[in-house]
Amino acid sequence: ELGKGVQQMELFAFRSALESLMQLAPRLRQSPYVLSSIGRCYYELSEHDLAREWFAELRRNWPYYMTNMSIYSSVLWHLRAKSELNALSHDLVSLEPNSAEAWCAVGNSFSLDGDSDNAVNAFKRAVQVNPNFTYSYTLAGFEYLTLEKFDLARSSFIEAVRLDPRHYSGWYGLGLTHNRSENASSAKAYFLKALEVNPSSSSIQTSLALCYATEEDVISAIRHLRSSLDQNPTHLNAKYHLSSF
Repeated sequence: ELGKGVQQMELFAFRSALESLMQLAPRLRQSPYVLSSIGRCYYELSEHDLAREWFAELRRNWPYYMTNMSIYSSVLWHLRAKSELNALSHDLVSLEPNSAEAWCAVGNSFSLDGDSDNAVNAFKRAVQVNPNFTYSYTLAGFEYLTLEKFDLARSSFIEAVRLDPRHYSGWYGLGLTHNRSENASSAKAYFLKALEVNPSSSSIQTSLALCYATEEDVISAIRHLRSSLDQNPTHLNAKYHLSSF
């Protein structure tokens, strides 16, 4: 089941991966790799409360385990859990000051505090300590979007997908950047690329639907909104836009 779960994660089939991982023997399920993987699956499915529970258990049992701690920090960012995120970032930097995972957590903590300049500096530090850690570039890209520095955002996302063409968040970020720059056709192309890599993402489906809505292709927009809700029935943005048609 572990091999099957890993393979399903590689295919971005996170719901199926969870089912496989949950079937593991309790002792194996409590290993740091599996706890981290379960936390990541819930994050990818936008089930942030459950992701937090599994990552918190990982931290309690394996406090020196660093893999996916940047994802954990993003979970806390989405939950607006400032004190938890601040504590996590401090702990990680104390443990591994030359870890990109740690500096991504620091960047997310600054971002949640509304300090985008220091957030970007932290993400740059993550790139310095590990130039091959793709997520650093993606987080920097999203922060540049917040600052409306679209050229820098685009450059960061391009570097992310150059390092890993299957890094769907980079393609998604490029879509958002072009969308914010009012280039709907390019945005749609990048969202389609992101969806090709990860067809299970409700956020990508919703963003793509809004591109079709801009083009007055209502049928395609509704189809993608329904797909978004199939993936995540609680996706409020998809619910809201579907109700408007």
